[in-house]
Amino acid sequence: MASDPRHQVFVSSTFTDLVEERRHVMQALLELDCIPAGMELFPASDDDSWTLIKQVIDESDYYIVIVGGRYGSVHDTTGISYTRMEYEYARDSGKPIMGFLHGDPGSIPMERSEVSETGQKALASFRELVGQKLCKFWKTPEDLGGAVSRGMVRLRRSHPMPGWVRADTHGDVALRERIMELETELTSLRSSIGRRSISRNSILEGGDESITVVFEPKYSARMTWNEIFLAMTPIALRLIDPQSLQYQIGQLLSAQWGFENVIYPTDKSTTKFSSS
Repeated sequence: MASDPRHQVFVSSTFTDLVEERRHVMQALLELDCIPAGMELFPASDDDSWTLIKQVIDESDYYIVIVGGRYGSVHDTTGISYTRMEYEYARDSGKPIMGFLHGDPGSIPMERSEVSETGQKALASFRELVGQKLCKFWKTPEDLGGAVSRGMVRLRRSHPMPGWVRADTHGDVALRERIMELETELTSLRSSIGRRSISRNSILEGGDESITVVFEPKYSARMTWNEIFLAMTPIALRLIDPQSLQYQIGQLLSAQWGFENVIYPTDKSTTKFSSS
């Protein structure tokens, strides 16, 4: 029986201020047989990490972003946060996206919020961007876990993705069995061709196989190879020097049948051989 595919979900957010929230999200995804991936695997701190982040997003089936009270660390070159960079990359890559925005940012403790005016404006802009796509609201870690669970069920229905399947599931087993069947058929065909080749060569060597020989468009006859070779021998001997023919036969006997001390007589009418 084939297993249902497991979907990899990239979880994007700021980290230190949302540790408990991310824990509930990861638990919700695991209960849905999803494979969570995100900041726990790598810190978004340099260009090498960004390359890895993009690779993992590409390999994921779905992308979700959690927005709390912080905008996040800013990339030196782009001037925007890594969380927003991840979101825009997933969006531009065509990944199915779902956003989870805090429903009451004003209630978030100051130590988990942006205090600078620049940070607050950047966060407000990012919230507005996420709100343009499918999004849900949450206030507590428990609320967030439930929202992710319900949202992912609907997202997988509306945007089915291939996911990941174990290598030993029925589909792959059936494929391997079919490959084995084809290999067996190939071996049988090769064996059959070999037997036919041996059979035809044996008949030909015996000279008993007959063929139709056409002399003129109106005349034909069935002849065996023995009869044909018998008819051709006098002609061939007249065209070939007898001593050369004797020499070639002697070489053949020496090389293939182990005859030694082959004698080439001066009398062209006879040829004598002695075996070891």
